[in-house]
Amino acid sequence: MKVDFDKLKGKRPALAVFALVATIALLLIAAPIASLFAAQSDDTGDALHRLAIYRAEIASRGELESQLEELHLRAASEPGLVKSDNSALAEAQIQSDMKTIVEVNQGEVRSAQPLAPTREGGFEVISVAYDIVVPLARLKALAYAIESHASYFFINDAELTAGQAWDTGEVVSVGTIPKLEIRWTIRAYRWSASR
Repeated sequence: MKVDFDKLKGKRPALAVFALVATIALLLIAAPIASLFAAQSDDTGDALHRLAIYRAEIASRGELESQLEELHLRAASEPGLVKSDNSALAEAQIQSDMKTIVEVNQGEVRSAQPLAPTREGGFEVISVAYDIVVPLARLKALAYAIESHASYFFINDAELTAGQAWDTGEVVSVGTIPKLEIRWTIRAYRWSASR
């Protein structure tokens, strides 16, 4: 096949225009397609990087769970916390300990009313409201015994009232120690973070 270059001489301007139009069309179509492929490649690289991070986090989950379990055990064994399996047992333990403390200080527990437990952080706050009668001379020792108890007890909302002998104005005989009526709430903490 032989090309006749003489016939093409007259068609040079048309070929030049065609080549120019083809080049412009190629730039208008091919350039955006190339940039889309480049952006897609960048997105794929970012996704692979995030996937590697997620896989590393998943791989470290077992270690983190064991560390969390260790922290739960350490928190539960902290001195000062009421040790019990649930709030009802904690309330019973507080009531038993308080009855002993009050009786040692020559007082009498007239009533004990457990209040609904509340939560503070990972702790459950166990509260019991008390009506107590105690000799005035033993108030300081009673308060000290409560505040220095092995599982920490905290006195809240204290209301002290003079006993009936003081209210009637009767003369208290020599050797009789006036009594105080005390209404207060004792609070204690129990570890109960969900696992």
